[in-house]
Amino acid sequence: MSARAALPLLFLLAVPAFCQQAVMPTPMGRPVQWSHPLPEVSPAQRVQAIQQEAHDLLALSSSVQEDLEKLQKGLLARDLHDKLKKMEKLAKRLREDVGP
Repeated sequence: MSARAALPLLFLLAVPAFCQQAVMPTPMGRPVQWSHPLPEVSPAQRVQAIQQEAHDLLALSSSVQEDLEKLQKGLLARDLHDKLKKMEKLAKRLREDVGP
C-alpha cells in the first residue's frame, strides 16, 4: 500500500477514536449534571418568596376568572393563554418550594 493511500485511511481510523475519547463516561448511563452553588437563602427570605408567589398566583387567578367570564359572553382575551401558562409555572414552582 502506498503512503498516499495509507494517510487517508489512517485519518479515517484516527478521527472516530479521537472523538470517542472526548466523551465523558457517566455513571449508570445518566447525563452529568453540573451543579453550581446556590446562594444561601434564609428561611425568612424563603417564606417571603413563597408568599409573594402565592400572592402573584392569586392575582393572576382572579384575572383569568374575569377573562373566562368574558369568554362566556363571546370575547376571548388576547393574553389568556399566556396567563394560564404563567399560572401553571407559578403553581409548579410553589409545589417545588413547599414540598419536602
